[in-house]
Amino acid sequence: MSSALLLPLTRIVPWSQSLLAEVLATGDLAVDLTAGAGRDTLFLWQQVAPSGSVVAFDVQEAALERTRLLLQAEGVPVFLHSYEDPGSFAKPGVHLIHDSHAQWLQYDFDSPRVVIANLGYLPDGDRSLVTQKDSTLRALTVALRHLRDQGRLAVVGYPGHEGGQEEVEAVGFLLSGLDPERWQVLHLRAANCPQAPLLWVAEKKAA
Repeated sequence: MSSALLLPLTRIVPWSQSLLAEVLATGDLAVDLTAGAGRDTLFLWQQVAPSGSVVAFDVQEAALERTRLLLQAEGVPVFLHSYEDPGSFAKPGVHLIHDSHAQWLQYDFDSPRVVIANLGYLPDGDRSLVTQKDSTLRALTVALRHLRDQGRLAVVGYPGHEGGQEEVEAVGFLLSGLDPERWQVLHLRAANCPQAPLLWVAEKKAA
């Protein structure tokens, strides 16, 4: 039996990673809208290395530092960017941006194959600092527009914290309203636990 099958059925993040891995290949570009502790960022790099790139946003310096340390411990090339110093995204590796994901359009990088947004707060961090509905919707709207054909957007939402239910409802409204002629949208959640994390994956069909 595969060890992956031994994971609890409702662990949403492994589902999101598995569904993104299906469409990622060496040399692709991936975007992590919420670097957090860096685990999604590292996962994305492992799929696109050694010639691909990952762009990861976070507004918290603590999150970017945790991500940087994790990546460098794994030997990943890391480049730092900010609004004051946007820099170049030409080199393969992971590009960490100290800025809101809602500011995506301020930075000059190509259309990604996949985008992930793991919402909520930084694990083991300040739980008062959480993703916000309005900036999340702005970032996801840009992601949907710029995603490559046959690429996927994964969003993990957390209704259990303050403001979380409002955020996931807004995300659900956005993604469920996508044109079915252009998009396929999958929604996974624990049917008997309304406060458990939930997942959407949207795939852009070939034009």
